[in-house]
Amino acid sequence: MEYEKAASNLKEESKPPFLIVKTKIGKEKRKSNIGFLVTLKAKQGKEKEAAEFVASAVTLAKQEVNTLRWYAFQIDESTLGVFDTFENEDGRQEHLHGKIAAALFSDKAKELFEGEPSIQKTKILSNK
Repeated sequence: MEYEKAASNLKEESKPPFLIVKTKIGKEKRKSNIGFLVTLKAKQGKEKEAAEFVASAVTLAKQEVNTLRWYAFQIDESTLGVFDTFENEDGRQEHLHGKIAAALFSDKAKELFEGEPSIQKTKILSNK
């Protein structure tokens, strides 16, 4: 996948301090308490490729045990995003140092997006 290729091209010391991802594992129900909200602006003419790049990260998200929920979304033609949730800060920090975060700061991401992603920590107030 595009994310995997982009992430693997980064040197360890250049990996970013941020990001997002995951799915539920096992039968026990784990509560989402915190998350990340990430938004990105695709460069003009790169909207479709940027959307495919973001959406392709689901494969990596499924591998992250401590990312409880992971969503890729589109706000308008050029604004894309990711929202993911975690049970605790350890899970969120693990995600920050993972392949998806690395890919968002890769050379491929620089080709597709204007500037760096906007990354905000969130606290989950309620969910069902």
